[in-house]
Amino acid sequence: LKLNHIVLINNKGEFVYRHAHDLVGGKEVAFPQSLERVLRPDSPLLNHTDVDSIQAGLVVLPEGLLLLVSRPIVTSLKEGPIRGSIVFGRYLGDKQIEQLGKMTQHVLTAQRYDVPNLPADFEKARQHINPNEPVYVQPLTKNTIAGYSFVNDIFGAPALIIRMDQPRSIYQQGVLTLRYLVLSVILTGLVTIIVIL
Repeated sequence: LKLNHIVLINNKGEFVYRHAHDLVGGKEVAFPQSLERVLRPDSPLLNHTDVDSIQAGLVVLPEGLLLLVSRPIVTSLKEGPIRGSIVFGRYLGDKQIEQLGKMTQHVLTAQRYDVPNLPADFEKARQHINPNEPVYVQPLTKNTIAGYSFVNDIFGAPALIIRMDQPRSIYQQGVLTLRYLVLSVILTGLVTIIVIL
């Protein structure tokens, strides 16, 4: 499944099973204490109100950004009562962001929100984005424009700044149209002068 973590937690908030896996090395590793602290009994990930409940989100750990999804533990017939939660986790790195970009057919780049020295364009976006204006747009070059937005963690705090690059096709079409307009005005003026002479 290409998962870094699998966790089973009962209704008392006790870990029944936990597994951490290094996908690069292909071996089991120590379960991170930082994730244990996230999966405490009052965590939003463990709040299942019905058998179809899905809780998912992003958490910022010292080990990296982790995508988590949690489902209630029920019978094979999807019947209750809910006995606990099963949680799956996978670290979100540059490779996964690139794969998401291929799926959406856009160039995606991401930076952690809590990094002190962000690239200049991400820093500018971090200063401009707020709950009232959740998206910031700025041109990168004459041919490319970028849109920036936050992705919040499961607790509602900004965890990730994501950038989507897109060609400036409308701008380029406008520039081309303006050139044709200027050229046609010059040609019309020259023809008018020649006729008058």
